[in-house]
Amino acid sequence: MKAIILAAGKGERLGELTRETPKPMIPVYGKPVLEHNILLCKEHGIKNIFINLHHKPESIRTYFGDGSKWGVNITYKEEPAILGTAGAVKNFENELGGGPFFVIYGDNYSQYNLTKIAYAHRAKQAALSIVIFELTDVSKSGVAVMEKDDRIIKFVEKPVEIPPPSRWVNAGVYVMESSLLSEIPSGFSDFGKDILPQLIQKNYPLYGIRVEQPVVAIDTPELYRRSLTRAVFFDRDGVLNEAVIKDGKPHPPLSIGELRVFPGLKQRLMALKSKGFLLIGVTNQPDVARGEVSKMAVEEINDRVKRDLGLDDFKVCFHDDKDNCACRKPRPGLFQEAAQTWGLDLKASYVVGDRWRDVEAGASAGCQTIFIDYGYQEKQPDGAGTVVKTPYEAVDHILALEK
Repeated sequence: MKAIILAAGKGERLGELTRETPKPMIPVYGKPVLEHNILLCKEHGIKNIFINLHHKPESIRTYFGDGSKWGVNITYKEEPAILGTAGAVKNFENELGGGPFFVIYGDNYSQYNLTKIAYAHRAKQAALSIVIFELTDVSKSGVAVMEKDDRIIKFVEKPVEIPPPSRWVNAGVYVMESSLLSEIPSGFSDFGKDILPQLIQKNYPLYGIRVEQPVVAIDTPELYRRSLTRAVFFDRDGVLNEAVIKDGKPHPPLSIGELRVFPGLKQRLMALKSKGFLLIGVTNQPDVARGEVSKMAVEEINDRVKRDLGLDDFKVCFHDDKDNCACRKPRPGLFQEAAQTWGLDLKASYVVGDRWRDVEAGASAGCQTIFIDYGYQEKQPDGAGTVVKTPYEAVDHILALEK
């Protein structure tokens, strides 16, 4: 498949941040947000990418070139006058023919599974599929009203009704059949205001693809500040998945068969994402150094937890105490590594753990700490910021502070 990434917007609400920099080149989690979208396409086998340009186009051209550094092929078109989200796609009509393609809003950060989205589009035999997620405040978003089979029967841009007609909002990721390009007029047009309502009126099969994970938008300086700086770090065993308790102490699962992710936790984690937090697992796994489990088995468990709960990253120490490494908690090395990787402000971030090592490592890194007290028969942490009884309470505590 091919993809067009929309990158022409000025980002006027960001003020000085975008005066000399295109909005898609604003850094989020250590990279320009446009780079995240290009890497997402490559991850899912999409190598032919088309990008529209308008504000400070040379910044994007100079940074990405032909895309070969990222393993993709990039074709650009400059817009002397803004063509709008749909008009920009129409402008690539000759290049996008021959089958379905992705449309991705290049100034949003997401980590959606594009492969699964393309499969769902084909399975529904849709003309156009819109990735949607649920949001409480939809006043600044486009919402899709759907039938039980997720066919979209109405699309409303920035609804003013109370209550709104739907709380399922446009994530800015579409799969579109190239046959629909003939329905977009040349010149300026917008998907939400012009094209989607028109396609629905003409009875084209438009479907919503529901996801739990929201996009991270950077539309205002405050949203950008939040997305740039903050993360919630989670220990793994006892926090993201159930620990195996032996002799009153927690132990990790040694295989996928022993893994039990906490039910219902993902919904709460997605609420953290909607507030602009990055979600990172940070775990000691000394059983690898002790020869009790293989590194491959640990990585398999981490990958499953990351996938099932929608985490952004995992940082792992495979050493034992005798190795005297900088990364094993209670030392803060894993948190510092994550901060460097993602461009984080650790003082604005949280650490959630169920053992003294987690809390003291988080405090050493300068993070705010939350201790889940299961009453383990072991040393207790010094100076935990907040004490709770469950992972659910820990996440709810952070969300309460965000209100």
